[in-house]
Amino acid sequence: MVKHKKTKSSKEKKDLSSTFSVTLENFLINLDGLKKAIFFSMGFTGVIHKQEEEVLSKFIKEKGKNLKIKGDLKTFKLEIKDQSKYEKLSSEARLSRAAERLIPRSIFISLVSEFDLLVSGMMKEVLTKYPDAIGKDKTLTFGELSKFNSIKDAENYFIEAEIDDTLRGDHPGHIEWFERKLGIKTAPALNNLWGSFIELTERRNLFVHNDGIVNNQYLRNCKKGKVDLSDGLKNGDRLSVPKSYFISAHKCLYEISIKLTWLVWNKIHPNDIGKIDGFFNDQIGMKLIKKEEYELAERLFFFLFENSNSSKDLRKSMFLINLALSKKLKGDTVGVVETLSKRDWSACSVEFQLALALLKNDFDKALVLMERVGAKSEIIGKESYETDPIFDELRGVKRFKKVFKKIYGEDYVSNEEDLPPTSADSNAGEV
Repeated sequence: MVKHKKTKSSKEKKDLSSTFSVTLENFLINLDGLKKAIFFSMGFTGVIHKQEEEVLSKFIKEKGKNLKIKGDLKTFKLEIKDQSKYEKLSSEARLSRAAERLIPRSIFISLVSEFDLLVSGMMKEVLTKYPDAIGKDKTLTFGELSKFNSIKDAENYFIEAEIDDTLRGDHPGHIEWFERKLGIKTAPALNNLWGSFIELTERRNLFVHNDGIVNNQYLRNCKKGKVDLSDGLKNGDRLSVPKSYFISAHKCLYEISIKLTWLVWNKIHPNDIGKIDGFFNDQIGMKLIKKEEYELAERLFFFLFENSNSSKDLRKSMFLINLALSKKLKGDTVGVVETLSKRDWSACSVEFQLALALLKNDFDKALVLMERVGAKSEIIGKESYETDPIFDELRGVKRFKKVFKKIYGEDYVSNEEDLPPTSADSNAGEV
């Protein structure tokens, strides 16, 4: 709901676009891109495989002699002139069957690889700020050191070696590295995700190293991580990546990455708490709401409300309002009431009074408060009324346009067709 209306200086914009924000945003874009890719690929390969199997089956029925079917096994005889055609159709069906199996797991492996890239980027930020965090076991002889052009080059070598050594270990060790080096506690934030995280990273290892076949290491590590495995799963079973599983893995990595980034970023840049909280509220949380990812948004805003060390009551209130909004849009009316009861709102600003009225569906009161907020608020601006999800229902109220014009002296633009043309996409022309 809340975005600061005032324009940031170029310095502030540069500060906000730190390695953490850029790395996290790129990671989330890639994660969603892989989600889209798996949906496309599953649909396409499934259709192609079905068509090719049907063509093969029809050919066998038409050309096969003494056809016998027992379960999945078919036996038949072909004339010599038909054998070449059969081999071609059979080969195509086998290849599409392999594609249907291999493409989802390849995309899943990429999902985990993107997480590794995120971790690598954050590790580099930590080690650049705190070079002493580099493992003491890493040394160079004088001869090796003399090959570097500068001390900075040598430092970069050690940073890369530390990152490489850590990433070669298991995935729980990647998160534990931040705990050791920074003294942060990730368990309270990640406990509910830990079992899923262990299982999906172990499944990735099976796909990369064992063709997806369950082995003792997978079972042992899942048991150690208290993973609730499917009933009857045993050594030798082959795992796959159903669509429902991929969606769960995507959500798990999405949430873990957001929370881990917030914890690490705050630890090494504690004076930037305002910018960090603003970034996670506006660029992550509100975007989740607009994508209708209400459960993820809910967990993020609850995490921010519980963990932010901001001394400003405004931000805590902002997180709570957006948490309630996530619950409302999810259809959790009781949850909205429970969330708002966590704070005494009697002395809150008129902007938050407006938000409360909207969350309670009191639109008559909301329109009155909208006029009181006016055009000069630093919390709610014209863009908020035009695009923020909390105003979706209010925009449908008949008097809304009249109040909007009274405040801003211009008509409310009600749909995308009325908007002025935008500039070309910033990525246009990329090769």
